[in-house]
Amino acid sequence: MKRLLLSNLILISIATATTLKVPSQYSTIQAAIDESSNGDTVLVAAGTYVESYQGASGQQDKRSEDEYDPELRLKELGITLPIPSTPVANYVNGVRTGNLIFLAGKGPKRADGSSIVGKVGVDITIEKGYEAAQLTAINQLAVLKAMLGDLNRVTRVVKVLGMVNSDPSFTDQPKVINGFSDLIVEVFGERGRHARAAVGMASLPGGIAVEIEMIVEVRN
Repeated sequence: MKRLLLSNLILISIATATTLKVPSQYSTIQAAIDESSNGDTVLVAAGTYVESYQGASGQQDKRSEDEYDPELRLKELGITLPIPSTPVANYVNGVRTGNLIFLAGKGPKRADGSSIVGKVGVDITIEKGYEAAQLTAINQLAVLKAMLGDLNRVTRVVKVLGMVNSDPSFTDQPKVINGFSDLIVEVFGERGRHARAAVGMASLPGGIAVEIEMIVEVRN
């Protein structure tokens, strides 16, 4: 499957190992999504080993995992993490048990308090849904940062559950949640490759486009 990545205004085709200049009309990562890519959902028998999500940038960074610094990577990507939003009901943003942190579902809330809303494929495009998933990844990283103090304490992103507000006829949920997965792999490298589900929902709280949960393994 062909995967594209935007980094420093260079578009890399993983399938062909060819470097291409990004056309001028593309200004964001989601604008350069390969619309011809297939979904990433497969059915496997119970007990079967499932390959983790490979993301868009797996072979780009040649640094070893010991040298890979997610805090530095955020700076390289020009991402500033916001202050995590306060839960709207009787729950917390994240719960740690042992070496695992279970993050509550977050949505695509912007710094100004507004959110990306609408049904993907009806009210908004797949590209806008991808952007919403990216924004949700940033919000979940903000929660992790608040809980851990240093994202280098994350040893593995284990599992992602992506829920997409979509019409019953819409079947491209994986393309939307790729926005979350691609950014997580960009930030954590090999540690960011995760198992994943991308599913459609008839509606989501406040009409948000996506809601995404994440489980991570951490060290003390």
